[in-house]
Amino acid sequence: VEYRERLQAVGRIPNTFNRREGAPKEREVLMMRAIDRAIRPLFPRGFFYETQVLNNILSADESQETDVACINAASAALTLSDIPWNGPVR
Repeated sequence: VEYRERLQAVGRIPNTFNRREGAPKEREVLMMRAIDRAIRPLFPRGFFYETQVLNNILSADESQETDVACINAASAALTLSDIPWNGPVR
């Protein structure tokens, strides 16, 4: 699971020295773990194929948290895919 909050999502542009965002922040790592813990038990026991779930925040309000929206987006993406999955997240 990959979760990234870009500075551009809240209207801040990084300065010219730090155009790249660097390593994930602590909040991003915690969100990756929360999404993973929500969706991992819903895969069948014999499913060992590599599956990637990428969440990139394109636009966000600084006063609202994006955690529930990202878990719902990951659940919707897995539900629409062809992989065996016992979802959606409840």
